[in-house]
Amino acid sequence: MAESRCEVVADVARRFGRRSRLKLRGEGEPEPWGGWLIAPAAGYLEADGSGPWAWREVEWVEVGPGDAGAGPAAAAFAAAGLPTELVGGAVRVFCVG
Repeated sequence: MAESRCEVVADVARRFGRRSRLKLRGEGEPEPWGGWLIAPAAGYLEADGSGPWAWREVEWVEVGPGDAGAGPAAAAFAAAGLPTELVGGAVRVFCVG
């Protein structure tokens, strides 16, 4: 199941965001914003200059809004059943389960 969530998050970031970043569990600060996010292997996410990280190691991923704003990314995450919130114009998707 983690592999499909990773693929969804990476796909949404690629299609609807300009930049992305992630926060690892147990870390105080998130990783820096980067220009890309991928799912390099099943159950893993890798950001511009950070990772790869297992889904269970990631607390959340933020996707900065693209040209259409945050709405399309938020809708795609909701359709996939992933919990989100809007934070400063970005969509934060929580990596649970």
